[in-house]
Amino acid sequence: MRDLARSCSLWRLPSASEWVCLAAGSFLIVHYAWLMDDAFVYFRYVDNFLFLKLGLVYNAGEYVEGFSSPLWLILLTAGRALGTNYWLLLRILGLASFAGFWMLMVATHRRLSRDEHLNLPLILLTFNYAVLSSFTSGLETPLVQLASAAFAWHLVKPRSRLGQVLVGLSPLVRHELILPWLLSVGWARHRKGAWPRWSIFVALLSLAGWALFRIVYYAALLPNTFYLKDMNWIAQGLRYVWDTAFTYGLFLILPLAGLSLWVLQRRGRVLPQLGARGMMVVLALSVMAYVVKIGGDFLHYRYLAFCVPLLLLPLSGLVQEGVASLAAKTRRWLLPAIGLAAAAVTCFLYPSALDGHPYTLRGGYLSGGVLEDAMTHRLRPELARDPWESGGKYDKRSLYREYRRRRDRHAFDRIVADYWCVRNYEHFNWYVVQSLGLTDPVLSRIDVPNQRPGHRWHLHPLGQQLAELRGKYGFGPGLYEKAIAAGDAPDWIRANREALRVIDRRAYNRHRFFENLALAFERPGRLHLVSPPPEVPLVRVKKLGS
Repeated sequence: MRDLARSCSLWRLPSASEWVCLAAGSFLIVHYAWLMDDAFVYFRYVDNFLFLKLGLVYNAGEYVEGFSSPLWLILLTAGRALGTNYWLLLRILGLASFAGFWMLMVATHRRLSRDEHLNLPLILLTFNYAVLSSFTSGLETPLVQLASAAFAWHLVKPRSRLGQVLVGLSPLVRHELILPWLLSVGWARHRKGAWPRWSIFVALLSLAGWALFRIVYYAALLPNTFYLKDMNWIAQGLRYVWDTAFTYGLFLILPLAGLSLWVLQRRGRVLPQLGARGMMVVLALSVMAYVVKIGGDFLHYRYLAFCVPLLLLPLSGLVQEGVASLAAKTRRWLLPAIGLAAAAVTCFLYPSALDGHPYTLRGGYLSGGVLEDAMTHRLRPELARDPWESGGKYDKRSLYREYRRRRDRHAFDRIVADYWCVRNYEHFNWYVVQSLGLTDPVLSRIDVPNQRPGHRWHLHPLGQQLAELRGKYGFGPGLYEKAIAAGDAPDWIRANREALRVIDRRAYNRHRFFENLALAFERPGRLHLVSPPPEVPLVRVKKLGS
């Protein structure tokens, strides 16, 4: 913290506009607070571990890592262990992440600009609906946005111990952040002639620790969600990037910024830390390339939460240099006017999928295509929450205690195939085949077409077949062998017999290190269907709310 304190020392405290950004952003984060259905995957894992004593599993006795962010799961577990309900906990974590994001943005701006009175990147980000909405939702996006600011701070001050620690933790936030981490290590070595020891130590320690746990507990090298999203869908990925770039004017802002930088350089006005600014763009593009490869996400902006801040931060000081030749009196009113105009315009921008500004939290017509907005989940009755209530009424700990008192916690009341995660969380006593493949090791590897990123509706009837087999032949190693021997297995299970044997042994492993290590290095590969998947119509979103 000393590094940040020095950069915001008494004679360079945050400006009035930066304090306004902190206050307004904090208010809007709570106002826009919402829950995404996928967040209930995390909630079920955490509650199974803490309260039902089943371990870090989605279904009792089935060891599959069906979550994307180990660090986010650790934070949720710590907060939940303190007795906090999820709705309150998510807003606390979102506000804390935003405060760290804001502090790092202010500190980075001080290094990039000779005049701190107009922090244009901070204004463009802290009044942006998509950015603010991403600090809640229940998923790990708050940590992703905090990581983007941490990388920027690390680039402008590579020797900062705080920056190195935060950057070193980033691959534990999401696996694709190992790309910018590797690039940042090389940059620090080039910039200062020394390796960033704290960054390397923290990254290797955290990654090695989780990898060891993953092998011992899940008999795997990568999370289940990696296989679900490991695809090439570049055309959709480009459409996904364009959706955000068009909505918030990035396709105009960034080229104009580049042109302005070129003009300033021709006039002999060189901005501070040009190399660091360039590396911010490189880090953003490294993650963006991965996002484009996998087809992006079905939710507006979410997978670009790391990229957008790093693309806007290089704008720091650009406007000040552009008006530096004007009289001081003119600059005194012009810079605040530019900041006010930027905040006003940014506030009024919203995703094209909506027919009205989301500030009212009322529904609008969604596009019906492959992209959605947070409003889709915010207005569903199962997910609707008042952003200003405590959320205690949604806590399920008393139900867990009663269930454990009455029943064997390993017993299931029903075996279902279902894709709606909030329903599966509510029915914690169900065995669930997550029929979009998020937590199921078989469905995540089946090679079927995507209707939209992360959504393969063709998996649902296959999930129903798995639920029927597991209901008939029980759980544990050899499930599919029993079904094949009885002549009761569908043709796609018979065709993928060897791969399913490996997957089966992983999911029901005995937590023996060397045995699991061998299993982790076995590659079952993608599962292929013998016949074309059943035709499933694209699920289209209808009008929600009023």
